[in-house]
Amino acid sequence: MDKPREERISIKINGKEKFALTEQELNQEIAAAKEAGDDDSCIVLVENREEQLEINNIIDFEERRIKRDTVKKGIQITSDNGKKLIHKKRKKHLPKLRGKQAANATLKKVLFSFVLAIAIGTGLGYIVLSLFTDIAGENSYNQNGQRGEAHINGIAEEMNKGTEETGMVHSDPSLSTPTSSVAPIEIPAMKAEVVQGGAFSTLEAANEYATKIKNNGEAAVLVPNSEPVLMFIGIGTRRSDAMIISDYYQEKGQEVYIKTIETNTIDTSLLNSHVAQFVSTGHTIFQSLISASTSALQVGKLNNAVWNQLVIDFVEWSKLKPDDLSVDLQRFSEAITRSHKALATFYSTNNDQYLWDSQQALLEGLLAYQKWIDETITS
Repeated sequence: MDKPREERISIKINGKEKFALTEQELNQEIAAAKEAGDDDSCIVLVENREEQLEINNIIDFEERRIKRDTVKKGIQITSDNGKKLIHKKRKKHLPKLRGKQAANATLKKVLFSFVLAIAIGTGLGYIVLSLFTDIAGENSYNQNGQRGEAHINGIAEEMNKGTEETGMVHSDPSLSTPTSSVAPIEIPAMKAEVVQGGAFSTLEAANEYATKIKNNGEAAVLVPNSEPVLMFIGIGTRRSDAMIISDYYQEKGQEVYIKTIETNTIDTSLLNSHVAQFVSTGHTIFQSLISASTSALQVGKLNNAVWNQLVIDFVEWSKLKPDDLSVDLQRFSEAITRSHKALATFYSTNNDQYLWDSQQALLEGLLAYQKWIDETITS
């Protein structure tokens, strides 16, 4: 009778099939091992698991996995031999910017750098400019002796002498602007806005009407050699100034017309240097007198600062007057003096009649200056 087939467990390792030991075979192996005693080829069993692993040179992957997991979680653990394993936290890295975010960040950095560079450059430029301007200004002041104390005191004494005669009020001499001794290359054109009060077919009719206006205490001049004969009854430096006088006459029923008068420029090489300087400075003062006169007609008073400066300029200009002036330039000079004196009297008395006296002198001065320009150019 056949023995029943004994079932056994087999394991395939690298393609080779191996059978597990039966209980009987396992007991035989154990008995053989006991008989061998101190045989060097036997396996030594130790109670300590760590020592067993070292003896068999076996790597415990389970232990390494546990350690790795605990380190990732930031947990402090202790090994079997009592050593502490401390996890070092990794630095957190900010997410990298991509696409539009990266482009915007780069653009902001570029703009910031550009603005900062401009600010620094502007600041340095301003410092350098201020430094050189201060140095240049100091040198110019030292070289120009006209601003010396003696010169300023001389102006003050000259103005104080004329106070009782003209009623002029003087300002601090330090406000005075020194007159240059160098004549300009060209004297600019004289430009004014005049109020025309009529155009007459005959000189007799024009004279009769002009006399009537002047008897009323107002201003009127006739333009010589004009056809028809023109009559001017007011003057301003700007059209808005002339409108002040125009409105005054229109309220009285006078028909008026505002007209621009502009003379030619003149090359100073045609003139004596002293005459050129006198005319150039007088040109500026004449314009200032026109402006002061029309302003006072509008508001009823003279601006203190403007008037005080005009007084100083007038005194300086008077010192430049040559002895050999032509007839027309002499009339121009006298017109400036009469206009200035009339305004000075108005400043002290506040009488409007002197404003019209100033207007009369200015109109006569304009005609004299225009005649002188025409004759100088044609001669």
